[in-house]
Amino acid sequence: MLIEATTLSPYAVERKSITIEVQNGSPSDTWDALAASRLNYAGYETIISTADRRDYANSVLLDFTPGQDSTQQQTILSTLGLFSANVISLPDANSPVQYRVIIGPEYQLCFQPQDLSH
Repeated sequence: MLIEATTLSPYAVERKSITIEVQNGSPSDTWDALAASRLNYAGYETIISTADRRDYANSVLLDFTPGQDSTQQQTILSTLGLFSANVISLPDANSPVQYRVIIGPEYQLCFQPQDLSH
């Protein structure tokens, strides 16, 4: 039981290879850090950077992966509790991150940690 408790799940191992850049496109301070923490908790690597503006109408997910996996896109959005985010496909094999999330005003801060385990 101790080994099971201290071993990363296969999902966490798979997600560690995915880096998501998080930006705050909302007028609310610290939402980028909160979103990054939530993604880290789910097993993703994150980088926080500054958005080009703080007045986005909705959250945005930019997908830089060459494969454009819609299942992975939905997993990221679900992890963040986002259901109406705009998904933009920008394949770029040279991008330092696989995804960028720009947090909009509809982002829900509260989440249930047990929902992130799958």
